Amino acid sequence: MNEKTNWRREINIGIIALLVTIVSLYIDKNWPDDDLPLPQPPLKFKIDYLYRHKYEFEFKPLTNTATLKSGDLYKIIFTPIETNYVYIFQTDSKSNKLIQLFPIYKFKDVELNHSNPVIAETTYHIPKKGISFTLDNNSGTTETIYFIAAREPDVELEQLYKEIKIAQQHDEIIQSKLETSKILQKITQNKTITEQQYMVEQATASGFMEICDKCIKVLSFKHE
Repeated sequence: MNEKTNWRREINIGIIALLVTIVSLYIDKNWPDDDLPLPQPPLKFKIDYLYRHKYEFEFKPLTNTATLKSGDLYKIIFTPIETNYVYIFQTDSKSNKLIQLFPIYKFKDVELNHSNPVIAETTYHIPKKGISFTLDNNSGTTETIYFIAAREPDVELEQLYKEIKIAQQHDEIIQSKLETSKILQKITQNKTITEQQYMVEQATASGFMEICDKCIKVLSFKHE
């Protein structure tokens, strides 16, 4: 009886030891490396893209299916849930000219002084509360708005846009187009995230959005 009991006890001990080994191997293989940073939760925003036709008074949600005409007005209102860095750009499909909507420091001779980082729970009106962007006469295009969010400043992106502004001020069309293509390539070339790339995700018209760090939301509408 004692021999059987000892024999069973040894088998149980052996099984337990085997299970512990299997679990240890699984943890070693699948548990994140202590040296690797843990993934951070996405950045959260309340974002509204709005527009109104020039002969109307009420703003409506601006969506990917919207069609606007020259003279129509549009704006962006967003509230970050946590402090971070935001960059908003716009291009049109005809000229491919890139303009920065945020941060901007002056619009139609009105001082704005929008700057990064954006502060948590603070509402930003782009371009300014009570003021809207107006579509120019360059119709027959698709206008695209890129909303970029990151926890740290994007020094490369900021430098590229500075080079575009310098080229535009000196009427250097070729250089301006070259720098514009670099920015567009940077933010749209790949749907995977690396240190130098942004993930492209489709934007909804309005409401709460989650944007992963160094990701971009894209909204496009027709300008007829």
